[in-house]
Amino acid sequence: NIPTTFVEDCDDNNPNVNFKSDCEALAKQCIHVSGNGPRKIVIMRGASSGLQKSDLITIAEKYQKQGFEAISPFKEYKDQFSYYIDASMHDDTKWQTVLGKFFVFNNLTPRKISACGSDADQYFFHTGRTVAKKTAYAPYGTGIAFIPFIKEHFQREIITPNNAIHEMGHSFAGLEDEYHTGFDLTLYAANCAPPGREPHWGSVERVLG
Repeated sequence: NIPTTFVEDCDDNNPNVNFKSDCEALAKQCIHVSGNGPRKIVIMRGASSGLQKSDLITIAEKYQKQGFEAISPFKEYKDQFSYYIDASMHDDTKWQTVLGKFFVFNNLTPRKISACGSDADQYFFHTGRTVAKKTAYAPYGTGIAFIPFIKEHFQREIITPNNAIHEMGHSFAGLEDEYHTGFDLTLYAANCAPPGREPHWGSVERVLG
């Protein structure tokens, strides 16, 4: 594992040239953050997010502690997960979107381009492209979730581990929403949520069914 302090020294805007060769190597690596379980979780970033490498470490730790180890049903299986960051800066600036909410042709791209390989169970790709619409989404059953996240979100807590875990319910397990979204329609099953009730984001089973 690479300590967070070392990764901070290698942040993209750091002028310390003594670390240049190490940082170039680091940028191409898949970095193991924590956990030794067989289910591999990968945290990624698009260039549009403006996130630094050390930011990815912070996000991974938040998702682990406040998400996987705090929210059912994942917390019951917390020993099954291991956490990695893909330190690469992936250029998502030209990926096409629909209404600024969803990517058109790149829903499977994170798995294909990740420095951590294509065999992880879940990829969280952080992008600034869908921030204006505050749209996090995950294609069902792909193991990929797109999270609208930019640097300022660390201070404003706009996107939380709860949101990421919710999206993983879609992408990892193929679960559908179980609350009223305005359409009151799911693709494969009835929406069983009581009318007028706001979703409870504290547990996946209350918003996914």
